[in-house]
Amino acid sequence: MTKVRDKVHVWPRALATAAFLTSAITATWLTLGHENGPVWLVAWWLPVVIMAIQLFAVRREPFEAACLAGGVLLLFLMVPGICFLVSFHLPATLLVLAAPATDPQRGRGVHG
Repeated sequence: MTKVRDKVHVWPRALATAAFLTSAITATWLTLGHENGPVWLVAWWLPVVIMAIQLFAVRREPFEAACLAGGVLLLFLMVPGICFLVSFHLPATLLVLAAPATDPQRGRGVHG
């Protein structure tokens, strides 16, 4: 059974949810605004799928690892993705990278 202090605090989870919603709204706007082929749809909706991964983590360590891995992966995908307008997902990427740092229990020695 997971202890209460091992679970993800509300603030990092809210920031990760905001990053997911920001990415989903961006992908919806790009999809509705441009009528292009399936390659564009994959390029626009892949960041949304990557943003959704950390929302399934219950404990703190997997959540932090998923946030950092997903954020770094999206930063690397933005370099070749400039042609596919993936750079519009940059605000969501920065939010998900900042999410683990907003945990108020992390800096006070509560980690056991």
